[in-house]
Parts: sequence; structure tokens; C-alpha cells
Amino acid sequence: MSRIVEALDSMCESNSTTNNTLKTFKSEAERFWLDYKNIKSKENDWDYIDDIYDMKKDFYNKYIDFARRCKELSSIKGITGYGLNDASKLKLMEICREVDYNFPYGWK
Repeated sequence: MSRIVEALDSMCESNSTTNNTLKTFKSEAERFWLDYKNIKSKENDWDYIDDIYDMKKDFYNKYIDFARRCKELSSIKGITGYGLNDASKLKLMEICREVDYNFPYGWK
């Protein structure tokens, strides 16, 4: 997870946004959503009644840094409307807002 946070930091510090960084971020966000949906599907299942809180705690600890960074990136500065990298920045900002808004377990 620290790899994706470092990639986001370097992307936001430089003005050049690469497709590789955006692809890496998208894959991490997809993993986040798969884990989240997996836990949500098991919340009301009696087979996981003893393990669900540990699963939630592990999810929270695994993705808290990612969610904090997404919260910071949900309003990226430097989108001018004239740059070639603006489309990638807008896609990144959209994904960050979705993660920030939906991060579970006491975030909001």
C-alpha cells in the first residue's frame, strides 16, 4: 500500500501524469472495492459472525493510509483545462472522491 501512496505523491508533485501511475492507482482502487464488497457480503452471514469484526479491523488498517491520501487528493490543484495531463488528473480525482466518500467504519 505504501507503493501506491508514494506513486501518488510523486505524481502530484510533478506536473507530468503518466498512464502507468494512473493504471497502478486504478488497480489498487479496484482491490480496495473488491475487499470492501467481500466484507459487506459477509456481514449478515452467520458463518462469519465471529470473524467479521476482525475482517473489518484488518480492512481498516490495510486501507487507512490509502483513504487518507485519497482524501487529500480529492481536490487536486493545478487543473487548468489546457494541459494534456488534466484528463488523467480528473480521473484520479474522481476515483479519490469515491474512495473518500465511501470509506467505511467510522471515517465520516
